[in-house]
Amino acid sequence: MPSLSANNAKFKERFLKRFATKDRGRVSPNSETDEARLTPSPTPSDISTGNDVAARIPSSPILSSPPNVATEEKKLDVSRAQQDGNPYQVPPSQDHYRSIPSSPFMAPSTSHGSFFNNSKRFVINNATFINNSVPKTRLPTDSVAFDMYRRRIPLSAMHDSSERFDPPKCDEDTRTGILEELTSWIGDPNSPSHIAVITGPAGSGKSAIQQTLAEICAQQNTLAGSFFFSISDPARSKHHHLFTTLIYQIAQTNKDLRPFIEQAIKDDAAILDRSLEKQIHTLLIDPLQAANAFYTEHSTTQWPWVLIIDGIDECRGEEMQSHVLEAIHKSFVVRKLPYKIILASRPEFAIRTALETYLKTAYHVKLHEHDASADIKLYLRRRLRTLGEASSDPRASDPLWPTERIVDKITDNSSGQFVYVATVIKFASNRRASPFVRIEQVLAWEPGVEQRKNPFATLDALYTNILSTAEEAYREDSEDDRSVIELLRELMIFKAASPFIEMDLSLYEFERLLHLRQGQIEDMLSDLHSLIKKTTSDTEGWPRLNIQFHHKSFLDFLGDPGRSSVVHRSDSLLYTHLLKCSVTWLGLANYDRSMYWFRTD
Repeated sequence: MPSLSANNAKFKERFLKRFATKDRGRVSPNSETDEARLTPSPTPSDISTGNDVAARIPSSPILSSPPNVATEEKKLDVSRAQQDGNPYQVPPSQDHYRSIPSSPFMAPSTSHGSFFNNSKRFVINNATFINNSVPKTRLPTDSVAFDMYRRRIPLSAMHDSSERFDPPKCDEDTRTGILEELTSWIGDPNSPSHIAVITGPAGSGKSAIQQTLAEICAQQNTLAGSFFFSISDPARSKHHHLFTTLIYQIAQTNKDLRPFIEQAIKDDAAILDRSLEKQIHTLLIDPLQAANAFYTEHSTTQWPWVLIIDGIDECRGEEMQSHVLEAIHKSFVVRKLPYKIILASRPEFAIRTALETYLKTAYHVKLHEHDASADIKLYLRRRLRTLGEASSDPRASDPLWPTERIVDKITDNSSGQFVYVATVIKFASNRRASPFVRIEQVLAWEPGVEQRKNPFATLDALYTNILSTAEEAYREDSEDDRSVIELLRELMIFKAASPFIEMDLSLYEFERLLHLRQGQIEDMLSDLHSLIKKTTSDTEGWPRLNIQFHHKSFLDFLGDPGRSSVVHRSDSLLYTHLLKCSVTWLGLANYDRSMYWFRTD
């Protein structure tokens, strides 16, 4: 197997030859040194008019002639232990720079000596000096290739895109504990995993946390790139746009790496249509290795190393979500690329499977385990007070509004759900209405009663999207035509009725009651973890299914046909189906009382 030094030398030679082209004003191919190939030929006007002192001007250590082979081999030699670490990192010399623990890559040095280092007691008269060997710390860029690349990626997916105007983010002094926890992980060089995963129910504030983290990292020059998935935006719901967009930003934030990425684009114009693994390898892994081979001196300047990916669950298609997560694991984790990645997703099938298998060592932040009540109350008081101060309604402009009763009631109704509170604030912000009146309408809302205004239209759209997506995913993967939404409603009805009819069925018995195969309930509800929490308990060896709903507002939504609209199922239809199933089930039980799923004791 070739040594790392041989590989680096190969990459260096290949990329030096690529950039030594005539159309960039380079000298003829007959030049024998790297410096000659990369430095423009001097014109007669560039030659000094005195002694030929220009030849004595020191050139850039990065673009100079190759050093002594033995010295270079010693500098690039890597032990087996180091090869088991980051295979793309050239071992640094302690004489060149100090280690930055939070980022394995650093930019090249820009410091150079004077024109006449160590020279003493000489005088030059009537001479004009032109420094034609201006130190160059980066290879030239090719804006044409890069512009073509830029036109093929969704810029709207970036954290600072104008198309994501006023994105959700954490209000001042809110979610401080989680933000501090994640920023500490970002800067910790000893963290066991370079992947962090944020999971939480729908509306728990994942995107707001990701947006705030992206802005913090951008201010600190540690953000290498970001991508915010959105099921409502065709450009941001496709998996094959993810890595090309991230790599575009990496090239923008890392000017030393950009020429190598551009060269890769020129070498393969169809790279954007290749597989995810091919894109990552060609546009990132190879350029990183080539850049490491090319830059042999470093300074203490860090290259940005944080990648933020939000809304994996909004990537269209469950298989595509899994594909993205596997590509991240194989390309970034296994190969130990010098980036830390923060993922955020609802706890649906793809991310749960990844966390249980190949991402089990990831730093996992579970938002449902964090009590957000204090943050929600602070957010409510601040936002409602601002609306009140700007209102012409004296009831809203009263310094005592909103009262603690209002704040506590809305906080309780939110069930720790930030999207609920944000929806309430948006409803109260209508400039043609009084915020006092709008908040009273929210507090007086009664499910199932037709009312003029719906304060929860945004929230209802979120619930509708989750249920519709789960229904569609199940129908695509299964051979039956059972409805996920109907099953969920039937479970709710049975749970509400069971204390009165004294029926305590096991999970298996309930599946037989509804004419479902064993394990089918788990399959049908597998995409609803952002809305419900399923647990099983054993009673005398019989597993029982327990369902809890993350949000009170979701129960109101399901029971109100005006709100649930296209995903609503009438109570009469559901009760009729349950009655038919019960009659059949009881008939089978009377026919054979020895069946394992029916207990007569």
